[in-house]
Amino acid sequence: GIKKDAQFITNARVQRKRLQWTASDPKQSCEKFPHIVSPDIAYDLQDATICGLQNFLGKVVGWKVGASNEKAIQAFHLNEPFRGPLFSKYVYSSNIADAPITLHWDDLGSALVAVEIEFCFRLGKSLPPRDQPYSEDEVWDAVS
Repeated sequence: GIKKDAQFITNARVQRKRLQWTASDPKQSCEKFPHIVSPDIAYDLQDATICGLQNFLGKVVGWKVGASNEKAIQAFHLNEPFRGPLFSKYVYSSNIADAPITLHWDDLGSALVAVEIEFCFRLGKSLPPRDQPYSEDEVWDAVS
């Protein structure tokens, strides 16, 4: 179940092994995890995996959005964007006093084939869940 799969993914990540399937091949992914039949179950697996990875990658310090445009959603065979954790080990300060930052390839993991830059914004006020989506102006107003 979820706990066993989370341990498999955690072990692969800790051992810096590249998992042998991709989201662009849903048939292969479904064969590896046949019980993952909904986004809610996939997020349960992600949450369980995060618990194991925090011992190695540090605490979750933020979240990123994946597949944030229609082309990416289609490429991953999804219905909507997804969220993923940002671990403290891989978050670097944007403080100009800390620049430049040197990243060492060995610190990034041997399975890494590309570097992806994430832009983070710190919110100065909460945006709690609500029925109506927040407007762009409301979101920018919440950025500190």
